[in-house]
Amino acid sequence: MYKMFKNVSFKKRLNAAFIFLAVIVLAVASIGWSGNSRLATHIDTLANNALPSISGLWKVNEGQTQIESSERALLNLELSAEDRSAELTRIQKAWEQINDGFKEYEPAFRTAEEDKLYKELQAKWDIWKKNHEAFLDFNKRFESLGILNPFKRQLELIGQGNTKSPDLEAARRAGAFYNQLSDRAKANRPSFQAATNLILENIK
Repeated sequence: MYKMFKNVSFKKRLNAAFIFLAVIVLAVASIGWSGNSRLATHIDTLANNALPSISGLWKVNEGQTQIESSERALLNLELSAEDRSAELTRIQKAWEQINDGFKEYEPAFRTAEEDKLYKELQAKWDIWKKNHEAFLDFNKRFESLGILNPFKRQLELIGQGNTKSPDLEAARRAGAFYNQLSDRAKANRPSFQAATNLILENIK
């Protein structure tokens, strides 16, 4: 075989070498193109689907956490009217963030399992949202009475000897509303946690 190759002209041997190299380059390029194509697909999926969906759900999670924090703050009897108004504004902004988050997540591609989890989240979310709206309703009624620290007010009136005054009755009524507000916040906790758990499960 060596003698046969030796008898071939230099030009033909050179051409054969070039053809051989061209085949190698073509093979390497083909493998590289295939790998790049798969990589591009993965990058596109990550950029246009995975990241926006994760970002959207994190916005929802952060917004819900802010609402929970503001609900707890509204139970603080030392808050001024201005402080309470600020917490309600935070709740409003949190809902704007939540809505933006859902808008990001909704159009994202989901597997059958992911879609099932998302439907479970929607069901739990609706329950928590209704409970939160009930809390806001109780809070509105409480604040409308104009006595933001009813128990302190009751002690003041009793200390002044006004045990049968209309003011004391109003303070007691405000105290009863506050207790309902506090009970509503406690009752909301399980639905909050259930929705939060499913948000985190959807993020995984």
